[in-house]
Amino acid sequence: MTLSMAFKTIGTCYRSHAQAVFTTAIIVLIFMMYAGFVIPPMYMVSWFQWITYINPVAYTYESLIINEFSGRIFPCANLVPTGPSYIGTSSHNRVCSVVGSIAGFEDVLGTIYLELRFGFQPNHLWRNMSILFAFMALFMSAYLATISRISTEKLNGEILLFQRGHKPQPKRQRHLEIYSGAEIRRYGNGDPINKLHRQTSTFQWKDICLDIKTVDGTCRILDHVDGWVKPGTLTALMGPSGAGKTSLLDVLASRTSIGIVSGESFVDGCIKDISFQRKVGYVQQHDFHLPTMTVREALQFSAIMRLNIEQRKKLSMGIELAAKPKLLLFLDEPTSGLDSSTSWEIVELLKKITAHGQAVLCTIHQPSMALFQRFDRLLFLAPGGRTVYFGRIGENCETVKKYFEANGARPCPADENVAEWIMQTLASSFVPQLLPNFLVQRAVFEARESPAKMYSWPAFIISNILVEVSWNTFLAIIIFLSWYYPVGMYRNALITKTMLERNGVMLLLIWVYLIYASTFGYMVQVGLELTGTAGNLSNAAFLSSLMFCGIFSVPTALPQVWDIVRRLSPFTYLVDGMLSVGLANVPVKCSQNEFLHFEPVTGSSCGSYMASYLHQAGGYLTNPSAKSRCVYCPLKDSNGFLARAGMSYTNRWRNFCIMWAYSPEELEGQTKASCGVFTWFER
Repeated sequence: MTLSMAFKTIGTCYRSHAQAVFTTAIIVLIFMMYAGFVIPPMYMVSWFQWITYINPVAYTYESLIINEFSGRIFPCANLVPTGPSYIGTSSHNRVCSVVGSIAGFEDVLGTIYLELRFGFQPNHLWRNMSILFAFMALFMSAYLATISRISTEKLNGEILLFQRGHKPQPKRQRHLEIYSGAEIRRYGNGDPINKLHRQTSTFQWKDICLDIKTVDGTCRILDHVDGWVKPGTLTALMGPSGAGKTSLLDVLASRTSIGIVSGESFVDGCIKDISFQRKVGYVQQHDFHLPTMTVREALQFSAIMRLNIEQRKKLSMGIELAAKPKLLLFLDEPTSGLDSSTSWEIVELLKKITAHGQAVLCTIHQPSMALFQRFDRLLFLAPGGRTVYFGRIGENCETVKKYFEANGARPCPADENVAEWIMQTLASSFVPQLLPNFLVQRAVFEARESPAKMYSWPAFIISNILVEVSWNTFLAIIIFLSWYYPVGMYRNALITKTMLERNGVMLLLIWVYLIYASTFGYMVQVGLELTGTAGNLSNAAFLSSLMFCGIFSVPTALPQVWDIVRRLSPFTYLVDGMLSVGLANVPVKCSQNEFLHFEPVTGSSCGSYMASYLHQAGGYLTNPSAKSRCVYCPLKDSNGFLARAGMSYTNRWRNFCIMWAYSPEELEGQTKASCGVFTWFER
């Protein structure tokens, strides 16, 4: 509840989800680092220890540990010394290897262990609970204060604003500045619409059918649809929801990837060839653009600013017109989501395009009377994909009205919208149709760039990976400098005189991990529709890898089944590489609370008594010549600690190569495979 109130307070202080998530991630990381588990309180540097006093996670962790260990007695699992040479040795001459143990006792008191290992006091249990309630009340008050004072962004109508001192230039002057002198000499100085190639080809389709296999059998989406589009005409494709308007556009544009398509399509009476898709433009109903693009940068695959809904619609049309389709332009509901004035501008733009010889076929959603009259021809589909009407609309819609009235429809009043009158005549009604970085790019690719055969899946995946490499390199250098040196690992490299090699290997490990993280995220997200689902799955995989990498449990303590998971986890090799490079071959000195104290066998010195055990388990004695109260440290150098976790400095380059195998090459193949599998299931 305390953290919930804290996160709500943070969320109300920001206007966007991305800003709140970034701040929350930083705060959670700090809370976890200074909770007492990663760094015990007694080992924290003084200038950061104050964080524990304002950290609710630290109080929670202390209370949980106190509740678990205080007042309990734990049997010892490892006595010092032990082995064949010490069989029959009195318990008075041995001690448990755990901090807080007492010579002569084979059990460890939990209360003493807490005080010596973490510095926790049992009487802090209920004190911490009271502090947590106080934190919760504080965060709740802050949440109520912020939510009442900080207003959210209001959903007002979009207003186009220009930067002060940057008044928009007249169209002709702006056109002259955009194009170079060579381009002006090539294309001339007129309206860009005039530069469209005048079309002379007629597109015709006959007996178009589309059948989809379902669990109940075969469902027919389009049923023997005929029609044609000739140059210089604006044809409207209408019908109720589910009539197959978009499906017909997809079939005619050769973009459908599901179902069985039958029928024939002709260009000037000839069967269309494989270059047909490059000769047509297709404007999607929904504007699939990265939300950070300007118009010019969208055309150049770059991005820096947002566009309003009218600009996005015009941008969608501009991207298709920029390719100068030689045959036909398809549009799927170009006026969807626009107000009446903007819809009129879009239709007028289409009329201007057709006036220069471009053939246009577009679906239209519940047009007004004024918009409907701007179209030249109408193809109306009934539910099931059957053709109801295909022909001219006529002056003031007289042609289409006479057709329906001649076939039994009620007379259309002069003040009634003809488009709505046709829908009511067929006893159907329109239903409004509803529809985050890599997922947005994937949506753009699947919706526009892949059907147009601009580039393939491998090119899309490789480009997303390569663009991250430079940023990962820059970030790896920052992480290396801000972590490796402040932590002090460079001192170990100085002691072993391997400064250059250790620094280089550590930087490479950080770099290859960042590449792995980004490519693994792509692999998980590429086949999932929702960002939240992909994030949850990524976190689950991350935690699974982290649990079995050798940090929380040494390999010898894992069952054989989980040891397989440890070997498959990339974090096993990452942690092995980083810890061995940072800590290996360095002498270790125990702190006062880590020394073990016990008595040697009567008549023996500490050195002679512990000789066999030191040869077997390592460590060192501070007083080997003493004949009483031996002082033993379990570690002599850092290699002993690494060996217990199954790590070694000799594996540093092997670990780097294994991490690299988990990165671009292998994950690219896995990503492409998952693309096909997940996309198949999704479709």
